[in-house]
Amino acid sequence: MRGTREIKTRIKSVQSTQKITRAMEMVAAAKLRRAEERAEAARPYARSIKNSIARILENTIGIDSPLMEARDSTKKCLVVYSSDRGLCGSYNTNILRRAVLEAEKYPKEQVSIVAIGRKARDFFRRREYNIIREFLDIEDRPGIERTRELVTYLLELFNEGEAGEIYLLYNEFVNVMIHHPRCLQLLPVASDAIKIGEEEKAEVVEGERQTKEQQQRNEAAAEELIYQFEPEPEIVLEALLSRLLNSLVLTAFLEAKASELGSRMTAMKTATENAKDMIARLTLEYNKARQGAITQEILEIVNTSEALSK
Repeated sequence: MRGTREIKTRIKSVQSTQKITRAMEMVAAAKLRRAEERAEAARPYARSIKNSIARILENTIGIDSPLMEARDSTKKCLVVYSSDRGLCGSYNTNILRRAVLEAEKYPKEQVSIVAIGRKARDFFRRREYNIIREFLDIEDRPGIERTRELVTYLLELFNEGEAGEIYLLYNEFVNVMIHHPRCLQLLPVASDAIKIGEEEKAEVVEGERQTKEQQQRNEAAAEELIYQFEPEPEIVLEALLSRLLNSLVLTAFLEAKASELGSRMTAMKTATENAKDMIARLTLEYNKARQGAITQEILEIVNTSEALSK
């Protein structure tokens, strides 16, 4: 059994760690609320752009954009969003595992990596992948400037033929406990990126409740509606696709940051609880060791007293 001094030192060490993990949990919780609000606020904008692009494609014939055309290049570019720091549970492990599965679908020489965060950079550097660009020290509140910088770079890769397909991998935020790794094709813009899901349609309907009379008038007007574009629909589509890419990347940044903070808060909460249990076990061990030492001293005193009385 360890001595009382060693156990006492261990208890103080665990208590110090517990204070740190509790503080990190509180900081992550405070940041998470704001990050979650920003992620939720970014979704309607992307949904509106998708709706506008879908209307253009539905009401025009033969319209297309270079951003939607497949390229002859066999090169693939994976944009992997990770964190700059650890202590966030399985957050980085999940997205890096998904990134490896995507990368292994193609020959290694055809895959290039754009690493967002130090964890992704270090991970793929150790595995000797071709890292063509890195973005580090992502803010807790990612802004449109950072998004535009990344999108501009990706458009250059795509237009110059350096990458035939570009994918964005990030953790999609569901709630504090759940965040799913997601692989989104950015370029060429796929129809899935424009399509509005059933849940999004339900949100649109919920946000635009109308009386029956208003709905009937709108339906009657829609039958006679003729779309006119100013400027030309090709120019409008090109501008909207550029905005869509910026919106998708910004939404991914916000979702990933919220997922990171949620994972860190959960991990630090678990660490704090484990430290509490460890302190309880060490305290019990300390009390046993202390009681054993006291008992030993009493026995030595009694034995000495008996020896002197003889």
